[in-house]
Amino acid sequence: MDVIFETQDGYKFEIELGYWDTVLEIKQKIEKYQRIPVSTQTLVFQGNVLQDHLDIEQCAILNHSLLKVFVAPYSNPNHNNDQMLQTEKSPPLNSAKEIVNVQDLACYGEKQQESLRRA
Repeated sequence: MDVIFETQDGYKFEIELGYWDTVLEIKQKIEKYQRIPVSTQTLVFQGNVLQDHLDIEQCAILNHSLLKVFVAPYSNPNHNNDQMLQTEKSPPLNSAKEIVNVQDLACYGEKQQESLRRA
């Protein structure tokens, strides 16, 4: 069956669904075809938020039904973890002589940079 989806900004698209697909499987198809991560999707049909474990029949979705797709802003959950891991791997700085990155040197004046490079 073909079902029509509409995002909160009015973008419409259609996806063919199986009669026994669950809401989670529908979200996975939306991710596959529209590149909207499952974790950011909330599906609403006839004013009801659809629970992932329910199937199409339980939700009373019919051919050419219109489902609303609400998309929460996506944030990479690993972004901060990557920085944390990087920090954990880096040895602690004991003195200014251990500064090795050019970015770190940029905050020092020319004379300080030169003396650090010689050390």
